Amino acid sequence: MTSSELETSPLDTARRLAERGDLDAAAAILGELAGDPDEPDRAQAAVGLAVVLEQRGDVEAARKAARTALATGHPEYAAQAACHLAQGFEREERDEQARAAWQAVLGVGTPAYVPLAHLALARLAVRDGNLEEAEKELRAAMEAGMQAGGTSGSVRTPPSGSPT
Repeated sequence: MTSSELETSPLDTARRLAERGDLDAAAAILGELAGDPDEPDRAQAAVGLAVVLEQRGDVEAARKAARTALATGHPEYAAQAACHLAQGFEREERDEQARAAWQAVLGVGTPAYVPLAHLALARLAVRDGNLEEAEKELRAAMEAGMQAGGTSGSVRTPPSGSPT
């Protein structure tokens, strides 16, 4: 190893490995970090692990990793994890699970993710034919967006391709 590799954080190393396509090596590093309850970067590592595992096709293990991040209550990474779960459930048309995960995003309460969650809940309400609920969620999304700063840079999109 070079001296620069010795100075690189494990999260950065895992990210670089994942970007190069070495998902197994990235998952090994992220899994170790996410599995340690005393690890200060546990929440971030668990979200990264969820992304990597999903890219490898292991959806159930990815969900387990996302739930680990969600359980930390970290304002950023728990919200990302809940978004990750919700989007996966939506792709599978498991609307009740998606709805619960989007509600978890709201429960975390990170302002940058609240509008996204409300928009998703509105979309699910439309799918159910509940236009009254959809309108309520759209209004909540607009209000939350205004409270988050009203600019597109204030509202975050959850992780999909980058592991950390």
